[in-house]
Amino acid sequence: MSAATHLSISLPTPDLSISAAVDAIDADVEIRVHGGLDPATEEAIQNARTAADILSREYGLYAIVIPSVLYWTHGFPAAPTLAVPVVEINGEEVVIGRAPSPREIVEEVLARLGVKNEPRLLLAPRSGGDEGEPVQATW
Repeated sequence: MSAATHLSISLPTPDLSISAAVDAIDADVEIRVHGGLDPATEEAIQNARTAADILSREYGLYAIVIPSVLYWTHGFPAAPTLAVPVVEINGEEVVIGRAPSPREIVEEVLARLGVKNEPRLLLAPRSGGDEGEPVQATW
C-alpha cells in the first residue's frame, strides 16, 4: 500500500470568456492613407481627417480615416521606388506621392459616391413668406 493518496478537489471558476463580437462600423466611405514617418504623410492624414469632418458636417456622410504607416523602409525591396503618401478612397488609389488638400479629398469622395458637390442645408429655405400653420410641440 502506498503512503500517497489521490485527492481530487473541484473548485468553482468564474466564466472568463470574452466576447469577440464587434459591432460593424457602417461608414459611407473609407479613406486610407499609406505612408511613412515623413511630414507629407502627417499632412495627408490630417487633411483626410479634416475632409472626413467636412463630409460629416456639410454633406451628412460618415467617413472613416485609416492611417497606415510603414515604419521600417530600410531593407524593404520597394523602398527606393515607394512614393508616399498614398491616399485611397474605398480601396481605389486616388493620390500618390503628395498630400492632397481636404477639398481635393472631399471632391474625390463625392465624385466616387455620385453625390452633387453641394452642401446640404441644415434648414430648408422657406418659400412664400412668413405665413404658415401653427404647430404644437410638446417636450
